[in-house]
Amino acid sequence: MPLIESAHWTPPDDHWLMPDYDVETFDTRLIRQYLLLMDQPATSPQVYQFLEALADELSERFLPAITKELEDNRAPEETDADVARNRRRLIFQFRQHQFATQLLAPAQAKYPGQWAILHPLLLAHRPFNRTSAAENAVMKSTVLAAHQELGLPTDPATIDDRWKNLNEQVDLLLTQRKIHHFQQWMNRKAEYPVSAEAMRNLWKQEQILTANQIIHQELTEPITAKYLAEEENSSRAADLL
Repeated sequence: MPLIESAHWTPPDDHWLMPDYDVETFDTRLIRQYLLLMDQPATSPQVYQFLEALADELSERFLPAITKELEDNRAPEETDADVARNRRRLIFQFRQHQFATQLLAPAQAKYPGQWAILHPLLLAHRPFNRTSAAENAVMKSTVLAAHQELGLPTDPATIDDRWKNLNEQVDLLLTQRKIHHFQQWMNRKAEYPVSAEAMRNLWKQEQILTANQIIHQELTEPITAKYLAEEENSSRAADLL
């Protein structure tokens, strides 16, 4: 069943998207992923019921409360645009909190520390974080250069297997980092990002840090060890002479 989202339309990152019944969206796919992960029925009625509960909690309980709070505490200098911006921020943060407490926390409790199992759930959640073709090209060229430096096989099949394996390591470590952030946020040790853009930027930074860490461990350190060993051997040879 095709997603109703197209290349010409981006779903809002602040609201749960309630489709017509039996229509697939990014959010119904997320809920189905969660239900399957938890060994629960994931047919359209169950998915829709779960998503409807999340959407109702946001629109029927949370929205009226924060709308009243924003109006009651509105400063004289605040414009309607200021109030609307604060409202969007709170809606986005609440939706992230719903994901953290009602999907991620139960899944993590069922699969503690099993990042490969939890990774698809994080990957399916908006706002999305995807590895780009440009990032894949950088990883591939980095692996090729490292293999040349280390005298390892450089045939296309070997290089493809290696950079894809490193990308999988990056994905799993990034999943671990994301879950740590969500734990901090839901336990009120840090504040949720204020917008989809802010969260995407955070995930982008984490992805860069994670990729650099894996590259350092798997490629840079062996090259460094090689040169240190060569330097030590040269020093010993000089001593013998």
